[in-house]
Amino acid sequence: MAGGEAHELARAEALLEALGNVVRVGGAGAGHAVKIVNQVIVGRMLEAIADALALVEKAGLDPRLVQAALRGGSADSRLLQVRGTRMIEREFAARGTVRTMLKDGRFGRSLAESVGAEPPHLRSLVGVWEKLMLSGHADDDCTVSITRLLNGPCTPR
Repeated sequence: MAGGEAHELARAEALLEALGNVVRVGGAGAGHAVKIVNQVIVGRMLEAIADALALVEKAGLDPRLVQAALRGGSADSRLLQVRGTRMIEREFAARGTVRTMLKDGRFGRSLAESVGAEPPHLRSLVGVWEKLMLSGHADDDCTVSITRLLNGPCTPR
């Protein structure tokens, strides 16, 4: 995702292509807006995965088998496979912190306000991150933090 004038991006094309797939999404600032949208989606998906895994565990199902059963179906995603596995295994080395997700959520809220949108799920997600920050989880991985919030304390298995 990149923003800027087409001729400006063309000058940097070789460098940008070395970083991965580059899609010009609009003028200056558009790449930043798309990155914010990406982070809003990631935050909401992590919350949904934590909810679902809590339900799976409370229903007495094996989360690894449920994850395998969902692979390739409509509910599957890279986040379910990677972050879901980390939730299941209670492997929470900090990769994406609550602090970072709150920053991105606030950027998302600002973007929404600037265009007159009022996404209620984004508002609640920012509230989750804010509550976690106030509870001392600023530097915890967002995966463990959301799991703690939704399911109570997580202990290694």
